[in-house]
Amino acid sequence: MSGQAESSYVPSHRMRGERAAVLFLLLGTAIPLCIRLGAAPPTIKAEMRCWEVVVGMHETGQWLVPYRNGQPALNKPPLFYWAGALASRAAGKAAYATLRAPSAAAALALLALTWCWARSIGGPKVGLAAGGVMAFSWIYFHQGRNGSFEMLLALLTNAALFLFDRMYWTIKGRLWPKVLFFLLAAAAFLTKGPPAFLIIAVPIVLFLGFRKEMRRLAAWRVFLGAAACLALSLSWFLVVLIRVPGAWERFMSEALLPAGIETTTEHTARHYADPSYFVVRLPVILRISALLLPLLVWRGWTTRFWRDMPRLRFCGWIAAGLLVAFSLFPQKQEHYILPLVPAYAILAAEAAVWAADPQSGMRWVWLGIPAIVLFILTLFCAVFLGFYFHILLRIPLANALALPVALLLLSGAGLWLAARRKWPASGGAFLLATWLFFSAYFASYEVVKRQFATGEIEKRSDYDAEHWLQMKRKYGFVAREFRLSSRFVKDEVPPK
Repeated sequence: MSGQAESSYVPSHRMRGERAAVLFLLLGTAIPLCIRLGAAPPTIKAEMRCWEVVVGMHETGQWLVPYRNGQPALNKPPLFYWAGALASRAAGKAAYATLRAPSAAAALALLALTWCWARSIGGPKVGLAAGGVMAFSWIYFHQGRNGSFEMLLALLTNAALFLFDRMYWTIKGRLWPKVLFFLLAAAAFLTKGPPAFLIIAVPIVLFLGFRKEMRRLAAWRVFLGAAACLALSLSWFLVVLIRVPGAWERFMSEALLPAGIETTTEHTARHYADPSYFVVRLPVILRISALLLPLLVWRGWTTRFWRDMPRLRFCGWIAAGLLVAFSLFPQKQEHYILPLVPAYAILAAEAAVWAADPQSGMRWVWLGIPAIVLFILTLFCAVFLGFYFHILLRIPLANALALPVALLLLSGAGLWLAARRKWPASGGAFLLATWLFFSAYFASYEVVKRQFATGEIEKRSDYDAEHWLQMKRKYGFVAREFRLSSRFVKDEVPPK
């Protein structure tokens, strides 16, 4: 692959095939993203806080200043709260599904954006492959179903970076892309504050700096746009500073916390880890899509960090630059690296398409070993689902085995196709198996697990306390997975 876009001319039958494949990708991804979206109660602290704020906005109509438990909730800007409140108003009531709907919609939009970006760089094959890599990523589905800020932030920041990429190479000299870029940056800031500017600025500065073009940032139009973006970004904060006593201390407390600076103000989160945290946990965070990480590293090494493919190099700066930047901050959480996943998907997709090309001279093992590993993982997932449905939920054996058998058939087909170097068909079979597993996991397993964590499981008519007690005594992992979380245990008031 050259890293540049292929010819714009595509035969009509190929265009129809590509459109069908993109539709298949979007619809297939939408199923595990949206299935039973509102069934599981919030158990993640950030989502629980967002839920309380959105419910308050919907019930009171107070949209300017977010409130939680009667106190101003100023740890994050309000854009995601507004999105959740708008979804609740459209549905007529606040529900878990309306809280998570903006994240699910942003996830699908991010998938479409990644496909469009990758296609503009490497053509239809790279575009579809990049969408597939995204659809294999655990963090993508996990955050896409989480009613919190992260997925909306990832969408807005990547849209701004994509627009910069297009402005630099193809749509130079036009005003509207520059205006839209700064509007996207301001919206990202109003989603999660200063990290938005960091996510957008670091790759751009690295890209221009290594090309010795930093003078571009000194243009008066850039200063004017940046000033307008900053004014729009800070407008809500200025209003809140005027209306809410103590807002300045709270804003500064939350802004300084990622750098490890704590004030006397109460914080919403402390998550400190050593600098190797993200590098070590990257395979765990990405899960299945991490199987292409060795190939991506090899591709980056042999091309000297995509030296002759500048648009891919920009994606490399996004992935590597943000990984290093977030590693240098004392506070770390897994979802911090979500904004770099689209760039990773584009780079991994280009590397996979290059390796699959017979002219590249790459050996079968570069894609064959990931296929074998994925087949083995699917075997474990099939056994896991069979145990869960038949032993824990006591579903009849024939019904409980239907899904595991489908997983085995799809993964077996994927491995068989990989052995014959039919890589697109092999990837499609494995992707179907992944969607099937994720759908079962999110539709049932996660719902039951969260209901146990919150105590809502006892309200279910099919809940058998004696059965689950026996299962917990017999299987240690059941006791660890399905238990009441300490944060939902109510303190008993001692008798007087």
